[in-house]
Amino acid sequence: MKWILFVLLTIFLAGCAPSIREQMAASGYDPKYIDGYEHGWGSGYVAAGHPYHKFIKDTHRFESDSQYQQGWTDGFNTAKGRYESIQRSMSY
Repeated sequence: MKWILFVLLTIFLAGCAPSIREQMAASGYDPKYIDGYEHGWGSGYVAAGHPYHKFIKDTHRFESDSQYQQGWTDGFNTAKGRYESIQRSMSY
């Protein structure tokens, strides 16, 4: 039951909130960093075992663009840690 409520609340809040891209752009982040963050975010969820995200990493940009690389790494670590935390809390 907790899982269903969590999913419904997440869907509801996602529909009401500005996208991560919009929030980051409004905070002044570089668009290259934001691209990397979004790609890393989905990839972090995949690495943690989420079945509905997609692993995306533009290896050329990762190697040649420090903003994309930093954004990807930050997004990956944040999402992976967040999903692992959710999994731990659901197992209690």
